[in-house]
Amino acid sequence: MKENLSTNQALCRLAAGLAILTFAGAKLSRQPNSIFSLAMVCCGALKTAEGILRYCPLISIRKRKLHTHQQPADTINPS
Repeated sequence: MKENLSTNQALCRLAAGLAILTFAGAKLSRQPNSIFSLAMVCCGALKTAEGILRYCPLISIRKRKLHTHQQPADTINPS
């Protein structure tokens, strides 16, 4: 797993993830059966993990798809 986030991006994701986790945790303590709060906890945990590891799977997938759809430079177009 190769790092694909810069330090600034990682810090922003870490801060956003912790803020989302704090908000969702507070909301979850008031309404324990809220599905929205559980989803927010999952999103916050994902963003926090991305910030700590400096790896985003969506960026990796996007870069991989861009490389597979590009034509090789040595291909000759007959038209």
